[in-house]
Amino acid sequence: MAFRTGETIGGFTIDRLLGRGAYGEVFLVQRQGRYAMKVISYDAAHQRDAGSKSSDPALEAALAEAALLQELRYPHIVSCEDVLYEMDRQVVCLVLEYMDGGDLHGLIERQREAGTGFDAHFPRRVLAAVGGALQYIHGVGILHRDVKPANILLSRRSGRIKISDFGISKLVEATTLQAHSLVGTPYYFAPELVSGDAYGPAADGWALGAVVYEVAALRRPFEARQTAKRTEAPERAALCGGEHHGSIESPLIHGIWAQGGPGGEGGGSPWGSKYDGKDKEVGGEGGILQMPRELQVTFLLLFVTAMCLHADQNLAAPNLSQIASDFQMTPMQKDSRLGGLVQFGFFLVGGAVSVLVGPAADQFDRINVLCCVVLCGCIPSLLMSLMVPSTKAGFFYFFMARICTGVAIGGSFPVLFAFSADVFPASQRALISGALNAAGNVGAALGGLMSGVVGPSYGWRMPFTVVALPTLVCAALVRLLLADPRTQQKAKAKREEVVANEAFSAWMGGAEIRGEGLSMEDLDLTKFQKVFAVKSNMLVFAQALPGCIPISVIVTFLADYLATDQGMAVEASTAITAVFGMSCLAFGVTGGILGQSLWNQRQKKMQHFCFLTAAGMLVAPLPFMLLVNSSQALITTSSGRPTLFAFFLALCGGSAALAGPNIRAVLMNVNPSERRGTVFSAFTLCDDLGKGLGPSIVVALVSLLGRRKAFTLAFGAWWISGAIVTQLRSSLSIDASRGGDSLLPTKKM
Repeated sequence: MAFRTGETIGGFTIDRLLGRGAYGEVFLVQRQGRYAMKVISYDAAHQRDAGSKSSDPALEAALAEAALLQELRYPHIVSCEDVLYEMDRQVVCLVLEYMDGGDLHGLIERQREAGTGFDAHFPRRVLAAVGGALQYIHGVGILHRDVKPANILLSRRSGRIKISDFGISKLVEATTLQAHSLVGTPYYFAPELVSGDAYGPAADGWALGAVVYEVAALRRPFEARQTAKRTEAPERAALCGGEHHGSIESPLIHGIWAQGGPGGEGGGSPWGSKYDGKDKEVGGEGGILQMPRELQVTFLLLFVTAMCLHADQNLAAPNLSQIASDFQMTPMQKDSRLGGLVQFGFFLVGGAVSVLVGPAADQFDRINVLCCVVLCGCIPSLLMSLMVPSTKAGFFYFFMARICTGVAIGGSFPVLFAFSADVFPASQRALISGALNAAGNVGAALGGLMSGVVGPSYGWRMPFTVVALPTLVCAALVRLLLADPRTQQKAKAKREEVVANEAFSAWMGGAEIRGEGLSMEDLDLTKFQKVFAVKSNMLVFAQALPGCIPISVIVTFLADYLATDQGMAVEASTAITAVFGMSCLAFGVTGGILGQSLWNQRQKKMQHFCFLTAAGMLVAPLPFMLLVNSSQALITTSSGRPTLFAFFLALCGGSAALAGPNIRAVLMNVNPSERRGTVFSAFTLCDDLGKGLGPSIVVALVSLLGRRKAFTLAFGAWWISGAIVTQLRSSLSIDASRGGDSLLPTKKM
């Protein structure tokens, strides 16, 4: 391949050659830190997997390995930092986390040559680290298929143990989790591989048992001549303790762990005898009621927090006329300033802030970030009755307070959805996304309803205080009860960073070197480039602007339009928006459930998923067009109350919420964890641009066409959004299969 020392590849400088293998070479490279660059040759990799029928198997294998490593975030799995490719040299370069201690195979060889062995603690550490990593990848439907000492890497600095080399790993259906092709290293083959039977997670477990045996005994449990005998039932039963296929453990693993596990903490690993099979990172399918209790508490707290935040969003709409009178505005100023300017500032500033909040949520503790943005919104609302005078100058104070609320709502979206994607498994994300999306709609509807009831009697300021108090309580509970799992993992890694092991200490040169403290890098805004490289992300962003224009009409103008132009009482007009919010809750949850079901069968029903997501947007404009164009007698009774027909139209309009949970689930599932905050900040910016520009666009249309025609035209924007969403069918399968890195080779040399 002729990579030379000092040569720069995609911004990485070659330091020295670390090793060679059948796939190519591994170099130590530098760029603001040290990394291992795995250079895979197309031809060499093709010889390694000659049975592949793909026209370019090496390229596909390299990209698949990179996609897996970038999606799999676990303390004992080597991470992939970047992917480079060079067509002229026919190589793919995977830039991996550098483990300066070499591999376990080399350490075993040195111990064997020196005639010394490891103490009983070290094999248990290997078992805990690698076993936990295997339990994690099996939970997401991945078989490693090549567990061996050479693929287990060590850190000299921190003593961490990590598994690597996912080049021949197989992504299989989680329901069967079986493979058939014979790949891997024969010394660590499970009997079913040798006999040609289908195999599953237990084969990785067998290989790990062989590795742990080799660490403990400094020799392999089987040599090449014994491979054939291992297919015999007695031999298989002797080591496996019975039927091997049904268990992921063997008596060897059980015996090692029975002594207490690492540090004497028996049962602390998923591979321990006391492990209950429940993985917090990768859970099973099921509804909210089937979740563990701690996840139910997390869900409930996030739901209520989102609802309280969004209740503040719609508090002004039912009392626009009262606010305009307080600030001495004309009817036209009421629409242009309260309806247009305030909403523009509310959402535009909120969207701009989310651009910073998203990367901050990827870098810092997400619970701290969430509490900060929530407090930024609820404190100005709490002080609304004290700081806003009833004069023309009062509009400025009101405007600034609403901008702070926009910051809270815009900044909370990236954190809420990124945190949810970390806490809840993929099999539940569409449902959780739907619930959080519905919480926003319900909060806005209930806030508007409460404002319509309380405002006329106690003044327009009182609803802001009523909503701010429970929001403050939610912020306190979030801080006290929730924790960012990434922060917990970092803290645990820091506690366990030193290996108290004489053999390992001797190998490190007779001294135990404490690991580096946790470092905080600057906000990485370059992640936006990777986010925009995914076509599905771009389609989701593109649909946001037209999709939010009708929402801005409903939230900002509809209640006032029904009260002033259609003769409804203020309380009655807010009841229409409240019914719409409740309908959004029902359609949102239904859309999340149906979408999750289709997503779980995405290999066959991906197009059905895309059409379900678009369906609500294609249907929802019709009932609202009827609502604003119907005669007063058809939607308003003589006493100023809504008719059943008006309520029916509001209920049907909630079908637009079918899209919300599935749109956000798409972003959760096609983007890796370290970029979810960034992708949701970009989505929130596009969303808020639509909500901020929407009222201004509608005000311009009102001045040209009048309210009725302008609102009718605005509702038609949902059709544009639905048409864009249908285009997901051309890209979503590819993006989802590659874990959000559909264009992994983003740097061409």
